[in-house]
Amino acid sequence: MPLALTDDHRDLADSVAAWARRAAPIEATRAQLDDLAAGKRPEAWDALVQQGLHAIHLPEEDGGAGAGLVELAVVTEQLGRALHPGPFLSTVLASAVVAAAPASAVRSAVLGRFAEGATGALCDGDGLTATSYDGSWVLDGETRPVLGLPGAELVVVRATTAAGEPVWCVLTPAAGEVVGEPATDLSRAVGRLVLDRRKIGRAHV
Repeated sequence: MPLALTDDHRDLADSVAAWARRAAPIEATRAQLDDLAAGKRPEAWDALVQQGLHAIHLPEEDGGAGAGLVELAVVTEQLGRALHPGPFLSTVLASAVVAAAPASAVRSAVLGRFAEGATGALCDGDGLTATSYDGSWVLDGETRPVLGLPGAELVVVRATTAAGEPVWCVLTPAAGEVVGEPATDLSRAVGRLVLDRRKIGRAHV
């Protein structure tokens, strides 16, 4: 479905396009390909965070700009057009899912981390199970290849109970094993998350 863009959206698009050309020219991206494939942040990540582009869709009270998904789509389109490298897309997908969760202290803390510039990845739960045990969740299984997983600081995971109910959690990569996978786009990192009976608390989004 086409989006009805306003003049403000067009101004935003022009601004992001100009910034991307300056901050991450193609030549600089090519020089970083090995590091990017391993999950290292691109050289322009800190500058992107300073511009607030990674948090344009997040609530103001959590450190974001308070805009919406349309504005995020505008930013994403322009960064994609400029072949901007790194974990932007995987990070904003993960933070957008958390932002859609009901208000809670956990949600605010996670969104605050994203607003500060933490990188993220979103695992949609295919292959992960959640079992209730002694007041905690036990997560087990292996995901499909996930964009931005190598190098992600926060991993938003959806596991499924035996009854088919979703359980959303936010993990650090240390919760399991991250196995790198070859990516079609050499400027992005891809990997699988392997969880071997990982026990986590009940605090989840």
